[in-house]
Order: sequence, then C-alpha cells, then structure tokens
Amino acid sequence: MGLARRAEVGIAPAIASAPWLSSPQHELVYALLSRVAARLDIDIVFIKGPILHAQGLRSREHSGDVDCWVRPGQDIRLAEAMRAWGWRPFYSAFTGTDIPHSLSLFAGGWGCAVDVHTRFPGMNLDPVIAFEQVLATSERRTFAGNDLRTPSRPVGAVIFALHEMRPADGLPPSVAKVASAVSTLRAAGADAIAASGLLGAGYVLNPVLQDVFPDARIELSRTGKPPHWDLREMPMGPRKYLRAVGRIRARDRVRVLFRLIWPSKDMVHNSQLVKDEEFGHETRARLRRLRIGACRFLRGK
Repeated sequence: MGLARRAEVGIAPAIASAPWLSSPQHELVYALLSRVAARLDIDIVFIKGPILHAQGLRSREHSGDVDCWVRPGQDIRLAEAMRAWGWRPFYSAFTGTDIPHSLSLFAGGWGCAVDVHTRFPGMNLDPVIAFEQVLATSERRTFAGNDLRTPSRPVGAVIFALHEMRPADGLPPSVAKVASAVSTLRAAGADAIAASGLLGAGYVLNPVLQDVFPDARIELSRTGKPPHWDLREMPMGPRKYLRAVGRIRARDRVRVLFRLIWPSKDMVHNSQLVKDEEFGHETRARLRRLRIGACRFLRGK
C-alpha cells in the first residue's frame, strides 16, 4: 500500500504492533475497512473469523474472508468506497431491500472477499436495534495498530451459533454444524443465554441452549420465527424468489422482478452465468437462465 493511499484513509505509514493474525495481509484488510468506514462516518463491528479463535470459541485460526456489520442502509456506501481499493460489490436483484442479510465484495489484489452485513439471520429483532445492541456491547481489539470493534465473547458466540444453525437451500443444518454451534455456546458459558435473549435469537438457539445448559433458566421472550427464516427453509428457485418479491415494498417490486428475469451485465458475470466460451454473450446466458428458471417453476420447484 503506497504512502499516499495510507494517508487517504488515515493508516499510519508504520504498523504500530506486530501482526497477530496468521495472515498479516488479512489483518491489514480489517484495518483498511475500519478506516474507510470511519471516513464515511459509518459505525462498523467485525464479526466471526479469527476473532472467534482469539476469544477461545473455535480452534480454527484463519478465515478466507472478512465479515463486518454496519447499520442497515450503509452497506452500499461502504461497498462503493471499497472499489478504489480493488473490491467489486456483488449486487443482486434484491439489493436495496431487506431480503439480503449481507453484501459480498469480491476480492481484488488483497486476496480475500468481504461480507458487509446489515442484519444477521435468526434474530427476531429489528435490524437497526440488533446492530445497536451488538455495537453497545462490543469490545476493542487491535488489528495492524488500529483499534476496531468486535463483539463481546457471548455475543460473538451467539452470532456464530446462528450462522451454524441456519438452513441452507432448504436443508436443515448438518449434524456437524449443530455440533459446532453446541461447542461454541458451551465455550462461551452461561452468558450466552443472556446474549441470545438480548438479540432475539431464541427461536433458533433455545433448543440448543437447553441441551448445553439443562439446569439454566432460558428466557423465552421474542422466540417467534425470525423474519424471512421461512425463505431459508425453501430450496433455491423461482418459487422462493417470488415469495421474496411479495415481502418487499411495492415500489421495489417492478425493479426486482425485471432484474430477476433479465440480470444486469455485472450480475451475469458475477453469478457465473456466462461460460468461458460465451464471454461477451450475456444475452445468451440470460436466455438460458430464463429457460432453466421457467422449467423449474413448471416442475414446482
């Protein structure tokens, strides 16, 4: 990183502390994201990844990407600012609605992707309030000489347990995923019970918490099914998309439906709809996608 670029985001020319991540380059990504967010007056909390290892919540030390969480509505500003540093946002048809929980930034020369979260699936809580709760209970941790905010140990455990327990493409979490959630919550101790209640994670985590802490009293407030959880329980396909369209604001539906039927050029390439030999033939890829989607819809998928 050149000195001019460092000065632009306020990163000191010399790193003030020795790197503690197994990948020093990833540690610089954390610092860079924090500085860019600060310049835009965006509060940011870094979640999951090597923070879990540092807090004794998982044995694996390294993660392939960087996960952060900002207030709803601030993800696109941060994503666009990161273009100057080599990242490319992956905008879907539903970007700008409350259906996606994160915005992915494809890796540039830095070697790791970034997921910018605006909510976390499994929390039956207004996304703005959930972010404020995580921010208010966060702690400081140094990355490349910069103080960043990360979740407290019990809150971090709840976030990761929710990640492990969420359905994927209509399938429930695997035995290994459930075991990982159990291990993380057990490592966090009984404080994870209060953190689960704070974040409205009871619907997903109470059964697991009751297994881990059979003698503890589990708070059963806000245990209804979290927003859009039923979408996660559906397999990917046209019917899932149509149900999601029914959830968004009426003023967004025409735009979203159009992009589902006819993706933008960036969406075509980012979603790998274009085969190598078809590069430059986005129309052909769109028509193939439309044909496959129509066939799946007629088959009831």
